[in-house]
Amino acid sequence: MRIVYWPSFHLKNHQQLAIGETKKFEASIIGLENEKIVYKSEDPDIISIDDEGNVTGLKKGRGDISASAIGKKARLTIDVYDFMREKIKNIAHMGLKSQAPENTIVSFQLAVDAGFDYVEANLQVTKDKEFICLFSNSLKPMTGFDQFVEDLDYKDIKEKRFISGKNLNRYPDLYIPTLDECLSIVENTNTAPLIELKHNLFKEDLTLIDKINDIIKKHHLEDRAVVMSANKDVLNYFKKLNPNIQLAFKDDDVSFNDIDYLKENNLMVFLDFKIAEYNFIEDLDDNNIKVIISLINEKDNYNSIKYWPVYGICSSFKFFDENE
Repeated sequence: MRIVYWPSFHLKNHQQLAIGETKKFEASIIGLENEKIVYKSEDPDIISIDDEGNVTGLKKGRGDISASAIGKKARLTIDVYDFMREKIKNIAHMGLKSQAPENTIVSFQLAVDAGFDYVEANLQVTKDKEFICLFSNSLKPMTGFDQFVEDLDYKDIKEKRFISGKNLNRYPDLYIPTLDECLSIVENTNTAPLIELKHNLFKEDLTLIDKINDIIKKHHLEDRAVVMSANKDVLNYFKKLNPNIQLAFKDDDVSFNDIDYLKENNLMVFLDFKIAEYNFIEDLDDNNIKVIISLINEKDNYNSIKYWPVYGICSSFKFFDENE
């Protein structure tokens, strides 16, 4: 059988760089590792490459590099972005739920200990109008009890214990905490809260927002907290109530493009990675609108997101420790 040798970068096509960033893309020939390889930029106005395979982004665009040897050539396409990011904020999705059950005192404390910039808390409202940290308005997913939050007083909910979540055996006797308890954890730390108002009652009874505002003020978090909702009425009410608190619009609609609304109201925007499009995010950045991308557990998308002009990533994992 005839063996065919060919140079290869051994990488997926469409690698990424920022303008001014240098990264090594080394090619080789399996079976002929000592063969000399000649590198060339096929688009020298966009990317440069030296004799060792070190590639530098020069201008926004898409360019190719090549590696030639034994009369054959390999090519690699590289997308160059004009965004050399600052430190992207790490936002712990419902606490550090990769290490402990979500939306619990333990998961929030672990996020603080791990140095997350923000910790996300999802709020529901009980029958007696207590604010609790829980993703679903049903108790069943986390406690096994087939009851709804709005049908029970908090004293009855607090009696329920978690039966689901990561490393549950390490953290027995976990209960559903209040917003007040969760904010106590971050109050004197470098971690800020990202509070999502999930329950329908928030848009049906806007006076509940006054109580949320009072709790945030109680913990001296007005200048650090971010309050998020998918409902514009909720955000408009909160903005009038306390213009000092940063608000974020949760965009669940792939067709949403109302940049003027976001800009006029000084809103951040929270997008799921599945509906996020680079061009839209670039438009948001051009208008000084901060974008948070929700990756949750999608580690594979990290390499794409880090070149996007985003403010933060909400995930169960910590991606960024410093500028890379």
